[in-house]
Amino acid sequence: MLRRLSEYKLGIFMPHMHDEQTGEFQPLPDEVMQVESGLQVSFQPTEEIADQPDRFLPVGWFWRAGASTPVAGCEMVWEERPGDTERYVKHKMPERN
Repeated sequence: MLRRLSEYKLGIFMPHMHDEQTGEFQPLPDEVMQVESGLQVSFQPTEEIADQPDRFLPVGWFWRAGASTPVAGCEMVWEERPGDTERYVKHKMPERN
């Protein structure tokens, strides 16, 4: 499976987080999504992140209750450079057909 996925520049990952006190590995709860924003990773309610497709790009999925569910997302960040009239995107959303 991994070899086939690599042909598309895809991989396999285990959605997880760590216990804040012990550092132990924990499976990601169903209602939580891993979010990258400003080079920082946090854990946010899935419902809040998944409902903002113009702001967050799903980058990881898990099969739950018979359907594909996003478990990781990357925030699309706009930045303005001094003197410029354009905003630049650090992460670009793919265009949808």
